[in-house]
This record gives sequence, structure tokens and C-alpha cells, in this order.
Amino acid sequence: MNGRKRIERKLAGMARGETPDGWAALRAKALEAMPEPVGTERKAPMMNRRRTWILAGSGAAAVVAVAAVSIALLLQAAAPLALTPGGTVKVPGGTLVLNGVTASTLKIGMPPDAETVSCNSTEELVPLFGRDPIPTLPKGFVRDAATIDGMLFRTGSVFLMNGISYSTDPEDPYAPRVYFDLNDQGELPLMDCRFTSESPSTLDGVEVMVGMQTFDDDDGKGAYDVYTATLVAGDVGYRIRTVRVSAEDFLAILRATIQG
Repeated sequence: MNGRKRIERKLAGMARGETPDGWAALRAKALEAMPEPVGTERKAPMMNRRRTWILAGSGAAAVVAVAAVSIALLLQAAAPLALTPGGTVKVPGGTLVLNGVTASTLKIGMPPDAETVSCNSTEELVPLFGRDPIPTLPKGFVRDAATIDGMLFRTGSVFLMNGISYSTDPEDPYAPRVYFDLNDQGELPLMDCRFTSESPSTLDGVEVMVGMQTFDDDDGKGAYDVYTATLVAGDVGYRIRTVRVSAEDFLAILRATIQG
């Protein structure tokens, strides 16, 4: 029953009871002022609405199915990179072979005319290496020390930069860190460690030696990984070490180094 009919019945009932004089005229004016009802036939619209609702439900089910598949693919793509000592893992653009790493017993002999030098910024490396040899690092890494120390070998004119360090927090000894050793002669830098096997990796068409060590922290901070990589890219020899850096960031640093 629509609103107009309910009001009409209410007014009629009041008219049959005890009402003041002139009630009939008042009732007539009230009914004249009310709008005529629209759409009193509801049967067909209800059926149309039902059919529309069924179609909408089918479309929603399809959308939900597509969304579920998309989410599953995203979760699969976002799976963390799993690197284990002695393992081999396929990555986009190549294969990483994780060699063991151990301290070297060899002593490094310095020529008598070697000269120690220091730089205050990475911009000072450009004339020495022909370009900035430090790749773009993942967000949050900043240089640890105010100066960059190096060694110039007069014999053979080999310029070595040792242990250029970056971290996410220079004040925190447990923060993730990246170290670069550089050689401007297109040869690998001198190393105080060695790979226990010589199984090379390939990444973006470049041969890379990659090693991995896992340590238990004595201060109860838990186990952490140290990755080591040696490669030559753009006539610069690199030894890269990362401490408490994720496998994804380690791979990103390698790719950025190769791209120069």
C-alpha cells in the first residue's frame, strides 16, 4: 500500500468519527495537495531487478576469481630470494653459485714506493677511475666514513681503494653494511680471503665469483649472512662484501655494479 492510500484511509476514519466543523473541506484540500502515486505496478520491475542481480553476481564472481589469481601471482613473484652456502639459484639474467669463503693465509706485499692517499668524496674518484665506480645502492645506504683511503702503487700505476663503507646507520654497528674494494687497472683488488671453490656465477652476461658465509652473533643478535663477490665491470675491478644485507639487496648491488 502506497503512502497516499494510507493517508486517505486515515483521513476517512477521522471523518467518520467526531471531528470539528469543516473537516470535509479540510480533507479535500489535503488530498488535492498530495502528489499522485507513481510506479504502482511493481511486479515487472522486481523481476528485472532480480535478473540484473543474478548477472551482477556472475560478473562479481569472475572478478573475484581474476583477483585471486593475480594475488597468487604477486605473492609468488614477491617470494624472498633464497641463497644458501654451497647452493645454486637461478635469477633473472643468470645463475648464482654460492661458494664458501675463508680467510687467506697469504701476505700482501706492498712496493716500497707505494703512496697512501685519501679522498673526501666519491666525486674525487671520477678522475682516478674515469667515472664514479660506486654503483647506485638500495635506498637508505649512506657512506660510513668522512674520508676514503687508498693506495697508489707507483710500480705498474695500480690505484687501490680499500674498504669504502656504506651502511643504513653509521652509528649502529649491527646495521646492514656494504664494502667496496676497487682496482683501476681492470684487475681484481687484493683480497684477504679466498673462495673455497672456483665455481663462477653469471649475471647479465658478466662472470662473477660469489661467496657466502653465515655467522652467529656473539651478542645474541642472531645469525647473519655475509656475501662476497668479485668481478670486473667497466675496466674497474671490484671486491664487494655485504654484511646483514638481504639477498635481494645484494643482487641489486651486483646488477648496479655491472651496469656501471
